[in-house]
Amino acid sequence: MGEAVVSTVAFGPYRLEPDGRLRRGSEDVHLPPKEAALLAALIRTAGALVSKRELLATVWPGENVLEGSLTRCISAVRRALGDAGRRGRFIETVHGRGYRFVVRVREQREEGPAPPPLLRLAVVPFENGTGDDAWAAACEELADEISSALARLQPHGVGVLAPRGVGQRGGTGVRRADLLVTGCVRLLGGRLRLRTELVRASDQLQLAAHAFDCDASRAARGLESLADAAARDLHADLRRTLAGRSRRAAQAQPARTLSQGQRVTSRTSANTAR
Repeated sequence: MGEAVVSTVAFGPYRLEPDGRLRRGSEDVHLPPKEAALLAALIRTAGALVSKRELLATVWPGENVLEGSLTRCISAVRRALGDAGRRGRFIETVHGRGYRFVVRVREQREEGPAPPPLLRLAVVPFENGTGDDAWAAACEELADEISSALARLQPHGVGVLAPRGVGQRGGTGVRRADLLVTGCVRLLGGRLRLRTELVRASDQLQLAAHAFDCDASRAARGLESLADAAARDLHADLRRTLAGRSRRAAQAQPARTLSQGQRVTSRTSANTAR
């Protein structure tokens, strides 16, 4: 992996790392990728008004997203920062126009390992191991629900491929994926069991596996909760996988300390809010 100039931005008690992680002191502050992208876009233009249209185009490029998604994203960033109100401590709302980041930011750049590329994850339609074709639709629905739940959780460093673009093993979507979620649904007495596996696509190495049970007579009404439980465990697996990947990258090519004034720069943006 090559080296790149990476930037850490500090503001108030917080730091936004090059990989999108938000930190307060030595602790991570949970901020999903879309919210991290929104915060980064506001920070890049600190002190200046950014229109809603610009933010939608930056955070959701090429997507048909309603303004409500931006409003919810702004609210989530404010909650993460402990901010509140139209004229918050960090983000100011300019009614009918957009938003402004209103605190001083400090940017430090140094040469270090380039951030690893985004991993693409595909949830493959689950195998129907019940022996009953009547469960085939439920197996497909479970895979779709887990894919959607993972997309909502937005694991850092992972892009979840849309279910309709995945198809069966060997399909185009699966061939594009770096990680696969596979599964099998079985009936054990009166219980429905879902087994999921997180697999590395390049060599089919199993990274994690989980099993979930529910009452088969109520499964049709409980697929969403079953999918949410599976997605939460998979999200934790992905965080561990990505953390190990980052550690290995750092060990393979540690960042160098640079001579002052040569490759380290600092940028300060004044608060120009009115």
